[in-house]
Amino acid sequence: MLMLALAPAAAAAPAPDYHLTAGFDLAQATIKAVAEITIPGGQGLSLDLGDLTTTAIELNGQPLARPLGDQPLAIAPQEGERHLVIDYQKSFAKAPDNLISPQGIALTGLWHPRPDHDCRFHLKVSLPKGFTAVSEADRIDTEPTPAGVTVRFAIHQDLPAINLAAGPYVVTEDHFGNGQTLYTYFFPEDAALASAYREKALAYLKRYQELIGPYPYQRFSVVENRLPTGYAMPGFTLLGQAVVRLPFITDTSLGHEILHSWFGNAIRVDQSQGNWCEGLTTYLADQAFAVDRGEGREFRREELLKYQDYVRADSAMAVKDFHGAEPGQEVAVQAERAVGYGKAAMIFRMLEAAIGHQRFVAGLRRLYQTKNGKLASWADLEACFEPGGKSLAPFFSQWLTRRDLPQLSAEKITLAEKDGLLTLTFTLHQATKTPYALQVPIALVASTGSERRLVTVNQTDERVSIPLTHAPATLVIDPDYDLMRTLSPGEVPASWDWVRGADKPLVVVNSPEDYDLYLPLIKGLETGGAKVVAADEVTDPELAAQALIFLGVSGAVPRSLFANPSYPKNGLTVDIRKNPLDPSRPAALLSASSQAELMAGLAKLDHYGKYGYLHFEGGSIKDKAVRKAGFGMTYPLEDEPTAVATQSGLNFAEVMARLAEKRVIYVGESHPRYADHQLQLRVIRELASHGKPLAIGMEMFPHGSQKAIDDFLAKRLDEKEFLRKSKYFDVWRFDWRLYRDILAFARAQDIPVVALNTDRKNVSQVFAKGGAIETGPEIRSRLPVDRDLDLPDYRERIHEVYVMHPGRKENGFSGFFQSQSIWDEVMAQTIANYLTQHPERQMVILAGNGHVDKQNAIPPRVSRRLPVEQAVVMDSDGTPIYPEEADYLFFMPPAELPPPALMGVVMGMSKGHQDKVAVDEVMPHSPAAKAGIRKGDLMLTIDGQAVTDPEEARILLIDKKPGDRIKVKVDRPALFGEHGLELELTL
Repeated sequence: MLMLALAPAAAAAPAPDYHLTAGFDLAQATIKAVAEITIPGGQGLSLDLGDLTTTAIELNGQPLARPLGDQPLAIAPQEGERHLVIDYQKSFAKAPDNLISPQGIALTGLWHPRPDHDCRFHLKVSLPKGFTAVSEADRIDTEPTPAGVTVRFAIHQDLPAINLAAGPYVVTEDHFGNGQTLYTYFFPEDAALASAYREKALAYLKRYQELIGPYPYQRFSVVENRLPTGYAMPGFTLLGQAVVRLPFITDTSLGHEILHSWFGNAIRVDQSQGNWCEGLTTYLADQAFAVDRGEGREFRREELLKYQDYVRADSAMAVKDFHGAEPGQEVAVQAERAVGYGKAAMIFRMLEAAIGHQRFVAGLRRLYQTKNGKLASWADLEACFEPGGKSLAPFFSQWLTRRDLPQLSAEKITLAEKDGLLTLTFTLHQATKTPYALQVPIALVASTGSERRLVTVNQTDERVSIPLTHAPATLVIDPDYDLMRTLSPGEVPASWDWVRGADKPLVVVNSPEDYDLYLPLIKGLETGGAKVVAADEVTDPELAAQALIFLGVSGAVPRSLFANPSYPKNGLTVDIRKNPLDPSRPAALLSASSQAELMAGLAKLDHYGKYGYLHFEGGSIKDKAVRKAGFGMTYPLEDEPTAVATQSGLNFAEVMARLAEKRVIYVGESHPRYADHQLQLRVIRELASHGKPLAIGMEMFPHGSQKAIDDFLAKRLDEKEFLRKSKYFDVWRFDWRLYRDILAFARAQDIPVVALNTDRKNVSQVFAKGGAIETGPEIRSRLPVDRDLDLPDYRERIHEVYVMHPGRKENGFSGFFQSQSIWDEVMAQTIANYLTQHPERQMVILAGNGHVDKQNAIPPRVSRRLPVEQAVVMDSDGTPIYPEEADYLFFMPPAELPPPALMGVVMGMSKGHQDKVAVDEVMPHSPAAKAGIRKGDLMLTIDGQAVTDPEEARILLIDKKPGDRIKVKVDRPALFGEHGLELELTL
């Protein structure tokens, strides 16, 4: 951080000479000093005395009264030179930015009368034996005295203030450049670190001399400070002791502070147009070091994330309005730094891309050559980078003055062949009211590699057409984060910074006990504008529309979104996810074992802003993790063909031998596809032959059908009675013949069949009400408490299903999403319960392909409840199936059931005739129509067997074939006396 970022403009006339002489009482933490200032003729001077205790003030030998209150000491301009003397003293026993003690001296705050414009400083201090000192100086002279040493400092540069560090330092030195010297001033306990700092500092000095120009001072010192600082002053950097001991500082902050010698110290910032130097230094140091490590893309995304996390669209600062940010972790400070450091650094990134590396480096050197020892503004930088190319005024204008960010998206994407040429066409859309002029990098990614392009954009909708020689699988916008822009939801990893920057989050407190435990945090969150609610008062719409913070994770509400996450029993755990109901917002789960652990962890939490999982014990970090997210705005174009090497494929017996070792085997299906059900039966038959006790779990049956299943398998019911009792055609409706052989085999082999599913009405209520909370306690009591909506790609997969249904609105997705998770959670719970109760049995699960996806469907939910070995089998129907979905892919021969025998009617229970089945609709040209059946007829019998409900009619036709003849008896209420009619149909 540049210590003098807020320096006033330099005076045009010769600067006053400011001689400062100081002595210290280390035991009392006091300074006694004399400031002697020679004011040139025609100049005035104003001095901030702060809370310094002045013992005498004289102007040209005449005493002056100190102004009242906090008014500055103002010396009006007059002809002729004047001499001002101020005797003062001050105790710094409790000052945050000034220290006087036997362990060291650090004076970086207001410790001397501070002038309102630059002065030429001359500093002399008396120090005890064993102390050495550093200040802004080209030359430091030390003279022994009976009590210690006197140290004099002189610098050629005019400054608005001067700083001092002194202590029992171990001083080492190296030479560099043109007779210049590098020093380290480290406390004895840290002296072993000095050699690494000197080695790195010499490398940085060499790097920036080659890039920019000669180092501007005669000496550079790395100075350790007892106070927590990270400052860059002319000729030295002052680093806090805790900072110096961090192993990564030599690779990060040290280079940043050294670079300030050129930008910020030698070239000072003209604050009239804002502070450019922190952004340029961040770009040439922090970002450049990340590039050296191969982490440039990650670093730039982190800068964009900080901006997005902390900068509000309605109160964003323009870059030209940034003047400097004090160190700290406050949200307001982070927002300022995101603009002045992060956004400004990205401006230089985009500038270099726009003008080229050679012109950019030439501009840096021109800036140093023309502005060394002077002030420089953004306009001066523009002038230095412009030679050799077109005007940069539009570039700097849009990036320095605008408070919004580009928000990009690719729309109307087509990949088409025409006249033998493959062409990708899309619209690059800017959502901002006024479009930016941009050079947008894109990547076209295929398994064979990636191709990069640059697209010029200067309007709201830019139609882009790219001829291709290879078919790409994915279009990626700005893959390496070369643009300062708004990130898309898929690029945003969950992090504590995201939570801290969230606008008015919803805080859900699990219980009164948790309220007491988290009370100190609750008060702070409420002060920041958060809404705090009890778990039994929160609503589904609230959960789906805000950033969430859960205080306590054992309650039903967090468990309905994230199941039952397992955290260490002791300490504080902070787990940040995306809100599954709205992934554009964060959800944080906090679990603390005590209020003491909570407070100890919170004191450190803000230093770990980029992490998505943190665990503290006693305030010390024990575990941390960064959440993953995609890079660039990614748009799938088409699925690449999947190839299987036939020579390395497994035969059926080899796969079955492997499956026999698993406790749970899922065999997926596309419900109406007969070949899938043939594979299911074949797998079951083969596993049964291995001799292990087997059970079959079926999605097709709800729990309420279990007794009918058991009675059928025990031969207490025949098939037709089973279909009636299980209400098969009501709960499933697919052709019974698809599952007939599987149930027959289970019945013949005495294999239990388990109904896995829940009553459809329960799930429908969740969908209709928009969430489980709104259904009321009765329905909620039938649902599994633990429901994980946060599994990888789960929301995206369910959303694809949702949008396939025409007419569905996006605001209804939350209820649909929650309802779909209930199917998987119920089936997983049923499986886990059965396996726990029957530890000897292996289980084959028959369910739709979407339910057996091993990444985010039933399998991980079973694993959460019970640690068992599982495998997923699917039959290929020609659509892509990926390794994260299934373990084994079969290619079954095509197979079709014989077509069903259909009458061609739609039946329902009659509204006007109790317990009668009515014909609601007759298909034109159907067997029923040809036989004379009409809409409104009451269906009485089929082949002499009573039709008691529509399902009964389907049961009676199961074994019929097209071409079979049946006799149907109907009543036709329109006839006098409701006469029965005997009709014959050819199916």
